[in-house]
Formats: sequence, structure tokens, C-alpha cells
Amino acid sequence: MSTRSVRSRRGAVIVPVLVCFVLIMLICAGLVQLLFTERGITRQEERRLQAEWLAEAGLERAAARLSRARGYTGESWEVPAQELGGQDAGQVVITVETPKDEPGHRRVIVRADYPLAAERRARRQRTLVIDLGPDPSTGDKS
Repeated sequence: MSTRSVRSRRGAVIVPVLVCFVLIMLICAGLVQLLFTERGITRQEERRLQAEWLAEAGLERAAARLSRARGYTGESWEVPAQELGGQDAGQVVITVETPKDEPGHRRVIVRADYPLAAERRARRQRTLVIDLGPDPSTGDKS
């Protein structure tokens, strides 16, 4: 065999190897892109769930406060990141209204934001009507 024939075979082997290398790189790039997309979806779902839990906690807090004080009108509080076990804080805003046609009831509206940064925030709102029953101080049902 001549030197030229050996070089020709080496060149013929390099082309398929390079094609395989390029295909492997394209597949890896696609997998990395998929990984980042899935990571973003997972983080958004985490934020949505945290906002849901904060909204539920706000409803429970409002119900507890109303059971002790019928005049409770709501509040706003920021939940520190340490209490949420993460790097971001959340905020809960509770508003309590008295429906005009039902004075013995209270409409509780809770808005929860997590995290506080607007560009990444998940916001959930819950509404609940609570029957306070008769007023123990007056014996009246309002």
C-alpha cells in the first residue's frame, strides 16, 4: 500500500467521525435546552403552590381572628423567606367586608404573592364567606 492510500482512508474515517460528533453535540444542546425549560416550569409551579398555601393560611388566619373579634377588618403581612424555607419572602393581604344583605356574615378576600419580585411573582386570590352566628355580646344575629 502506498502512503497516499493510507492517508485517503484516514480522511474517509474522519468525515463520519466528525458527523457523529456534530450530531452528538446537537443532541446534547437540545437536552440542555430541555433541562432549562423544565427547570423554569418547575420553579413556576413551586411559586404557584407557595402562593396557594399562603392564600389558604390567610383564610385560616382571618377565620381565627374573626372568631375572636367580629370587628376584624383585615391586615397585610409579609412572610419572611426564613419562615418559608427558601430565599424569597411572600406577602398576604386580607380584606374583610360585611355584605349589605347579610350583616351576620363576613366576606374574606385574601391575596397572596410569592415571591415579592413582580417579574417572577405568582399571585393567588381566595374568597370565603364566613357565618359569624349570633353576636354573643348582644344576643342578636347580626
